[in-house]
Amino acid sequence: MPDNSCYVAVLTRMPKVSGEMLDWWYWWHATENLRYKIWYPGSHLANHAKDPKQLVDPALSFRQRYWNNTQYPVEDVGIGVEQLSITFLSPADFGFDTSRFDEARVATVICARVGSVTKKLLHTDMCHFVRATDDGVEMRSRFWIGRKAYFTMLSEENPIQRLINSKFLRKVMIPADTPQEMAHHCAQEYNNLAAILPELYRDFGESYRGLNYV
Repeated sequence: MPDNSCYVAVLTRMPKVSGEMLDWWYWWHATENLRYKIWYPGSHLANHAKDPKQLVDPALSFRQRYWNNTQYPVEDVGIGVEQLSITFLSPADFGFDTSRFDEARVATVICARVGSVTKKLLHTDMCHFVRATDDGVEMRSRFWIGRKAYFTMLSEENPIQRLINSKFLRKVMIPADTPQEMAHHCAQEYNNLAAILPELYRDFGESYRGLNYV
């Protein structure tokens, strides 16, 4: 982008997948490393949540189990292995007008603020906007990388926070191949998930069907 931030857009068609399956997956996979590894073998290495009890709380909906419950995946999106932090937010908190979702056949929307634990930096806004289709869903993924960066070890008032959002420092801090690698990684991981999720949900998730889903 002109300010040296990066914008990535990916479309993934997911036949036989539903919004309920995806909301189930986002809390279920984070309870065991193996579940994260099978999503993208070789690139996904481990994952855990800040509050593991929240993930399995039967009083909570699928979405409430992963909303505001930061996950810490260890993965390589193509620019080296890092431990990331992903804080999932409700679509309303992310900025969507949810009153328009029914008309648009929205199945679910997965929104998050992403950072690097390794670099102590928040750096990306992420959204997977999922709409129902005749044979499943389509996922439109968006990543705004470096548009609003923030060092987690510094106060909000620290002047360095403003400096890292300058055009010059974005160019220095964001590897040149980041958007291309992120686009490839996203396309691969969600095509992988589209292939395995219907069977996984049938074998492990159907006991949760309709249970505190919304």
